[in-house]
Formats: sequence, structure tokens, C-alpha cells
Amino acid sequence: MIELKSLTRAILEDLRMQIITCELKGGQKLNENQFSSQLNVSRPPLREAFQILEQENFIVSIPRKGRHVAEISESNYEKIHEVRKMIECHVVDLLKAKNVRSLPTVDLALREVLKKPVPRDDLEKWHLLQAADEFHVRLVDSVGNEVLSRFYGIIKFNVARYQYWLRVLCVPDLFRPDVAKSLIQEHCRIFSLIERGEYDEARECLRSHMDETWRLMKENFSKEVGQKFAASTH
Repeated sequence: MIELKSLTRAILEDLRMQIITCELKGGQKLNENQFSSQLNVSRPPLREAFQILEQENFIVSIPRKGRHVAEISESNYEKIHEVRKMIECHVVDLLKAKNVRSLPTVDLALREVLKKPVPRDDLEKWHLLQAADEFHVRLVDSVGNEVLSRFYGIIKFNVARYQYWLRVLCVPDLFRPDVAKSLIQEHCRIFSLIERGEYDEARECLRSHMDETWRLMKENFSKEVGQKFAASTH
């Protein structure tokens, strides 16, 4: 049973990463026989991994058509954005209620991302994205609510997928040194406000920070729709 769980976890992490980095594209059909052969694994752990990915909203099951990778869409990200913003802003309110100002794990995450060099390829961009997003993960973890952290764990993987789509595939300029520096400075500002006990301002700064990502997402979804329309008229 332990080996099966370990194998399932390995399959899950592999498939999840392929979806996040768009190697497995939205709408792509997932054939059990094909992936069982490709990954050289039996079908039970593969099926279990598929079920977990479905719970994480990476896969959708369509009656009589099987499992498919969930589409990247504006409406899907809007739902993710709303839940993410609700959780993270609530976390700041919880920190305020407990008068928590010292966040050593968040501080460490900021120090780690500041050490990252300017990314030169997609892999380094992905590593920088992961390091930057760790700020949000550790902020949520800082309130010590395991249920909240587990729930946010699902959100963070979905956010990672859309961030990769936006910042690596759609708008590589978002990784210019000045833009990357601005993103990290926003994280540092939120952290500093919490340290000083200025929770309300920290919450609004955090809200604005996430809303800006949502604005960029909507802008690029609109461009994509426009490009598809233009292509269909030629």
C-alpha cells in the first residue's frame, strides 16, 4: 500500500507539472492506456492520480467522452482569483486578530527570492515564479490553520498554471528585471506593513496586488479572443 501511494504521488506530481507548464494542453483527452504505457505504470495508481487531479480542478470528466485537461479560461481564473483573494485577505484579518507581526517563514521566502538571478529561459522563469509564489503560501501557513493551508494548496497549483500561462507563454516581458523587481517589492511592502501592525493597509495592498494579476489575465484573454476571431475571418 505504501509503494502504491508513493507511485501515485510520483504520477500525480508528473502529470500536474505537465498541466501547469501547458505540456498537456487544455481540452486534451487523457487516455488511460496511453498514459499507462507512456509512464510505464499500471492503471490503478494512474486512475487514482487522475481522480486527485480532478479534485484539484485540473481535469474534467465529460460523460461518454472521458477525462480531459481543464481548459484555461477567463471564467475559470475569475473563480480562482475570487477564492484566493478571499483566503489571503482573511489571513491578514486573522493575523490582526491575533496581533501577529513576526512572520519568520515569510521573511525567509522573501530572502530566497531576492537571491534569484534574472531568468534566462523558461525553466528559470518557472523557478522564479515558484519562489515568488512561496510568499503567498507561507503567508497563509503563518496563521497555523491546517485546514485552510490544505485548501489553499489546491488554489496555489491552479494559480501556478495561470501564472505560467501569463508570464512565461503570453507576456515574457513580465520577466524583465524591472517588472520582476516591482513584483518582489510589493511582497516586501505587504510584509513590512504586517510587521508594523498596519494590517488594514497590508490587506488592501495585498488585494490590489492580486487584482493587478487579474487585470493582466483579463487583458490577455481579450487579446487571445481577438486573435482567434481575426483568424476565423481569414
